[in-house]
Amino acid sequence: MAAGHVAVAAPSYIGDRPVTCLGDLKGSRWVVDGMRSEERMWIAENGIDLNEETVTQFPTSQFSREAALSGLGITVLPAPIADQLERDGKVIKLCEEENSDIAYHILTRPEIVSPTRDVFVKWLRAAASL
Repeated sequence: MAAGHVAVAAPSYIGDRPVTCLGDLKGSRWVVDGMRSEERMWIAENGIDLNEETVTQFPTSQFSREAALSGLGITVLPAPIADQLERDGKVIKLCEEENSDIAYHILTRPEIVSPTRDVFVKWLRAAASL
């Protein structure tokens, strides 16, 4: 499943601010976690140096996502997560990464038989096709 990244914010944070590209978000308040380097690379590739921005860093991606949902700033999420949050009306997608080589893969060991794993993989594939 293709991943890609999406910059998102709660409707209460972004208001009517026009955003056509990631660079338009320079000067915003960012909420990030300390672990996900792909998102930080995408931000930097688009001309934003997080060392020069107002940034609140959280210990986990869940905390940074919840901070953005609460209207505390902008965060970058994997596209599948951002898509669901947008459908639920919780965020506005501000800009999306195009032509990403990043994807999620299911890897299993064929020599290990696990009916429980097979049920989980079937569910995961169904969820990914939403």
